[in-house]
Amino acid sequence: MSILKQLRTLFKKPAAQPRFEYIKTWDYADPQAVHGTTHMTDLLGEVDFSHQGDLESYVRGLTIPKEVIERWISAGLLYPEEMKTAEKMIKIMIENERHACH
Repeated sequence: MSILKQLRTLFKKPAAQPRFEYIKTWDYADPQAVHGTTHMTDLLGEVDFSHQGDLESYVRGLTIPKEVIERWISAGLLYPEEMKTAEKMIKIMIENERHACH
């Protein structure tokens, strides 16, 4: 047993460096953080992921940043059908941003 301890001390691995991921959070109490929405329930009530009409015009009227929707997707808060619609919404938001820059 002591031989194993000695060998382990000889071939000791360096301690692994912890990896950190910085995540931007939204303060729902701050009206400037979510474009004038003051309560989280107001924010969550503004998005309809079961919307079946013209999705592109619906996305143009949204006041929620795409980052918030991306976080809902990554957190697994949406049902599979809602996730598909949310992904389409984000693609439309990215296209609208791309056209606005040109």
